[in-house]
Amino acid sequence: MFTTPCVVGSVSVRRSGAVELDVVDWAAWGGGITGRDAWIAWADGTRVPDASACPSNHFVPALQRRRFSRLSRMAVEVAHACLEGAPVSSLLFCSRYGEYARTFELLTALADQQPLSPAAFSASVHNTSAALCSMAEGHHGTATAVAAGVSSLEHAFLDGWMQLRLGEATSLVLVFHDEPLPAPYPQPPVAMPGGFALALRLVFPGNGIHANRLRLSWNARPDGWNGQDEGYGSALDLVRLLTGRLDRAACRDARLIWTWCAHEPA
Repeated sequence: MFTTPCVVGSVSVRRSGAVELDVVDWAAWGGGITGRDAWIAWADGTRVPDASACPSNHFVPALQRRRFSRLSRMAVEVAHACLEGAPVSSLLFCSRYGEYARTFELLTALADQQPLSPAAFSASVHNTSAALCSMAEGHHGTATAVAAGVSSLEHAFLDGWMQLRLGEATSLVLVFHDEPLPAPYPQPPVAMPGGFALALRLVFPGNGIHANRLRLSWNARPDGWNGQDEGYGSALDLVRLLTGRLDRAACRDARLIWTWCAHEPA
């Protein structure tokens, strides 16, 4: 049942509700862990991430790849895994902080009265990964970047649901990507200290494609905001959900409790 809406960005999110989309494929990258078997091993505690690892992006020309930050490399790597051989009509990227590491370098240079790099400046915006992925994959459709704090993944899923529901896209790839803030910002403990990216290839239910169905529901928080930093939000638990190592995944933001679950279509 839907009640009073609260608005975040351009998305009107009511105090309770639920949406569902079918996951045709997914890919994740973090600390050198890639592939479903490796992620199952991580979820079981037998695979440890390497914080110094970086995706190869072997499918991107070297000259173009030089412009990629580590965060962009992760995002493009997982997007490519879901796009390979099967283009989509929409790309949807989300990140809590985006390319803030580059932004912080620019701010530090300004404070030290040093000249700024135009290349670094142009690659410091929040939609950097969306643009780089579009160029690398030859994507000419819609590309969107979403930022909504700790619940960026949830709001991006809602954005994707609206695109598919309204027929603005027939299929899309949603990419979550984030990394810890640079020092001297507080460093909350995270399971992937070097950053993490997750891609979901999504279609609207009822199109005849065999896929797992992903349900996102939300309810108003009864306790308000407690100021706790939750790192990558629900993204890592969503991997545990997709690998069958978790029944539900949850995220809390300032107003809502978000809950993920997966099931076979009826």
